[in-house]
Amino acid sequence: MHTPKTILTWCSSTLISGLLLAALALAFAVPGATIAQDDPTATPGFVMPTLPPMPTIAPPPMSSIPNLAEAGLPSGYGGGVIAFSSDRDGDEELYLVSANGRELRQLTDSDGQDIFPAFSPDGSRIVFCSDRGGEHDIYLMTLATGEIELLAALPGGDYTPDWSPDGSRIAFVNESNPDSNPVILIVYVATGEIMPLTDGTYASFWPAWSPDGSQIAFVSERDGNADIYVITVDANSGSGEESRLTTDPAVDWNPDWSPDGSRIVFNSDRDGDDDIYTMAADGSDIQQLTDNDVSDWNAAWSPDGTQIAFVSYRSEARGANEIFVMAADGSDVHRVTVNPTHDEAPAWMPEVTPPTTRGTILLIFGRQYIAPIVTTIIPMFEDAGYDVVIASHTLDTLHGKDSNDTRQADLLLEYVNVADYDAVIFSCDNDITFGTMAPLVNMIAQDAVAQDKVVGAICSGPRVLARAEVVADKIVTGEPSSTCQMLDRAGGICTDAGLEQDGNMITARTRDNRREFAEAILATLDTQD
Repeated sequence: MHTPKTILTWCSSTLISGLLLAALALAFAVPGATIAQDDPTATPGFVMPTLPPMPTIAPPPMSSIPNLAEAGLPSGYGGGVIAFSSDRDGDEELYLVSANGRELRQLTDSDGQDIFPAFSPDGSRIVFCSDRGGEHDIYLMTLATGEIELLAALPGGDYTPDWSPDGSRIAFVNESNPDSNPVILIVYVATGEIMPLTDGTYASFWPAWSPDGSQIAFVSERDGNADIYVITVDANSGSGEESRLTTDPAVDWNPDWSPDGSRIVFNSDRDGDDDIYTMAADGSDIQQLTDNDVSDWNAAWSPDGTQIAFVSYRSEARGANEIFVMAADGSDVHRVTVNPTHDEAPAWMPEVTPPTTRGTILLIFGRQYIAPIVTTIIPMFEDAGYDVVIASHTLDTLHGKDSNDTRQADLLLEYVNVADYDAVIFSCDNDITFGTMAPLVNMIAQDAVAQDKVVGAICSGPRVLARAEVVADKIVTGEPSSTCQMLDRAGGICTDAGLEQDGNMITARTRDNRREFAEAILATLDTQD
């Protein structure tokens, strides 16, 4: 059984194996099928008291949120859908269950252990960890298609992923070798780039993003006891200031933020066995929600903050770990799963409304383009709700300058109407600066500035702005030095900064500045909504 004590041993030593390697019984289930549960309306007989580079994986655009019926999701969606792991088919797989417990669907069917699911903010994908490749690695699953992709596969195994609220990053735990402390890392979903959050001086585990994305709550033993901490998160430079939230000599673990960010639910054995507690986001006002002679753990807030799902090993669960749901104050408990096997790690599907497109961004490329720029900024724009149109002088296949990546242009330059776009971006390719494309590209740049559009130029892109003579008295940047000379001759004020913004004009020196470049464009567009 995956008891909280086993989980704690797993967290504080090898971090993984104790939680995951239990021998569990099963009930047969068919992948993708609707499965009737035993006695789904039963009422419980108790009353609760008050690193190395990763492969590039481009996510689907926000507009591709699956149709729930077509995706085969439980029809209890209006009352909530919960993902969880279970060994009911002989090893741990992922399942979806309606929060009323009446419908169940199996999501994965592998020979390994698929565990720790977490939904993307738009509800279209699940991140989870699996040892289907030998070690526990981080995978992404698209619910509408069932497609599964590898996201992170670091030595030692990767665990307990949690998605950032903006959908761009995933925090997870890595144990690089048995003699090192577990660390928390952040992987960018669009590119697979990995950034450390903790340095391994002390064991750190169970990351949980705050709803505004500015902090991560986590568990650490850095003060000699397993307590809950928060750390500020910077999208570019990594971690920031830490603060400790719990100081009880008991073991506190598995934090999860309420949707409004005001409270954190967590597990603690401070009354002798594991129960569920909540506290204010600053660690004050601790309230106990469950109180019985067995363990309750793995608490997770519902999207509207009114309910909490959790795992319990109480008598009503027939001797197995089962998923329960209670009101946020600990009242109105009901059992969701009813099966003589072990169900764990509940995660609620977000209540999402298919977004409308916020606008359209135009990207201009030549015969070749810098693939890292494309594979970073296009997914960032799409995840933010923008359509992206690629324009070039030809509709033939465009090739990555330093990769085998190819793209198909969407539009010929001569058909570009700047009024149709919210932002116009000029990327790295001398074709758009000096080649046959230059006259058309210059006209587009002039129109974009005249119409006060957000104008971006990265890598050799600032050369376009110089040749179009639209940088007079603007603070800009560019590389190499000849680009800066062109900008200065055109009346600009060229600096050696990685990124410069002057009003609606945003320039970046190199491909290394691509992420902050895209973020600056999105931030500027936000101010115009």
